Amino acid sequence: MDLLTKTNKNLISSNKAHITALFFLDENTLLSANENGRVNIFSLNGENNFRSLATPILGIKQIIIMPNPNYIMISGNSNVTTIVDIKNFKIAHSKYIKFHAEINKIALLNNNSLLVALRNNKILHVELPGIATLKSLILHNSFEKAFELIEKEPMLQGSQEHKKLEEMFQNSYEDALNVLIDQKNILAMQILDAYKDIKCKQAIIRDLYHAFKYYPRFQELFLEKKYALAYVISFKYEPLKKTPEYKKMEEIFKLVFLNAQRHMMQNNLSRAKDLLSEYST
Repeated sequence: MDLLTKTNKNLISSNKAHITALFFLDENTLLSANENGRVNIFSLNGENNFRSLATPILGIKQIIIMPNPNYIMISGNSNVTTIVDIKNFKIAHSKYIKFHAEINKIALLNNNSLLVALRNNKILHVELPGIATLKSLILHNSFEKAFELIEKEPMLQGSQEHKKLEEMFQNSYEDALNVLIDQKNILAMQILDAYKDIKCKQAIIRDLYHAFKYYPRFQELFLEKKYALAYVISFKYEPLKKTPEYKKMEEIFKLVFLNAQRHMMQNNLSRAKDLLSEYST
């Protein structure tokens, strides 16, 4: 306890090197950088509460979280920026972006580009490396190559273009699901054809087709009001939860549950159990 300020103070690190930058990743994780180019990470509530990494940037002045939060960008008394993988705590790119003069200040804009002020009083607007290529691939519907680029360049993960690409896939997925509900299997395959060779989407697409093999049985159980069995199938095959039958089942269950609650409040436990019995397996 500091008697003068009446506050509790804990020393988390003692180092002769001057601290030049601080950044809170979250309420329990603090990043610091110092004049000799080291980046330190402190876990404020864990046992392994300190790690340190040497970087090629001396006099680090800024720590910037990237669109992919597993990475940070650092800048200092240099004309280059360095990317640090804070998940695996290693240098990902020692010379990520190089400028013609020393960097003074950097701001990340819209997860896609940087606003950079240089020591020579020039201000630059620079896209993150790979963004232009990613935009072009999306524009030309080269989705497989676009996802491959994002896998190779993790800094593109979380960018506006990545979000756009994921949204396009999700829209196609929803369109395919809706035509599968109408039993138009060939049309569904045509809609998702552009994504069938993309590794990160193959399992999702395969699970969608597999789930709808059980859709006729799911519909039968719904029509027969065998809701417990229908729920079992929908929990096993998640895409069926987006069907009209599942949504209707949820509406019915909510009404039954509210009715059962009303009977319980009236101490009519037997009636409440009867109402909910059709949902037990």
